[in-house]
Amino acid sequence: MALKAKMIDVTKCTGCRACQVACKQWNQLPAQIEAFTGSLQTHTRVLHNTWTFVKFIERTNAGVFEWLFRKHQCMHCQDATCISVCPRGAFTRSDVGSVIRDLSRCKGCGDCQDNCPYDAADTRPLEPQYAYSCKFCWDRVGNGLTPACSKACTTGAIQFGDRTAIIDAANARKNELLTQYPEANVYGINEMHGTLVIYVLPYAPSIYGLTSGQQNSHTGGYDWSGYWTGDPCLNPNGY
Repeated sequence: MALKAKMIDVTKCTGCRACQVACKQWNQLPAQIEAFTGSLQTHTRVLHNTWTFVKFIERTNAGVFEWLFRKHQCMHCQDATCISVCPRGAFTRSDVGSVIRDLSRCKGCGDCQDNCPYDAADTRPLEPQYAYSCKFCWDRVGNGLTPACSKACTTGAIQFGDRTAIIDAANARKNELLTQYPEANVYGINEMHGTLVIYVLPYAPSIYGLTSGQQNSHTGGYDWSGYWTGDPCLNPNGY
């Protein structure tokens, strides 16, 4: 089956958070309420029962106040750090390329959480201490449905389809935006050897908390048995 991907066009996002609610509903995740920090952003990071949230970015641009939004979740990297560093081989890939976590093999060590360049996983503090992140709605996608967040998006900011078609659509949208936003770009085509979450951004990725050209510094680490196969001096766990 061809790789699938989500395109998130942040210029169409209104910060309504329908995607957050849909994720909670479909995955039957309880609420996780964080203390108010002065922002209308509901969460400061991904949590074990909150797999996606909308980042609210406030800034002044050339003297004009701007309120920017970006849906944040696991990027489902094709060279995923979580797969590289997991000592238990607790990860597999679905037929569409998404990263799937096998909780029967997860020991809750937190290596995937600590090494994720997107800070998109969280380990439950109570026993059993499993780590959680967006599962790309594999139970929906595997049955011919779109991810819950994409289905719920009211403005069409989240599109889903074959990755090649999504990339074409993202580049076309970027070209439309260039007249108004000279810095418009597409993020995720090459980062981490390609991600299944593709962003269309009007400004530089750094404005949205993303690192342009991000790659996996742990590539070639563990094999699926859980033993380190790379340079012993680079083993983050010492075994």
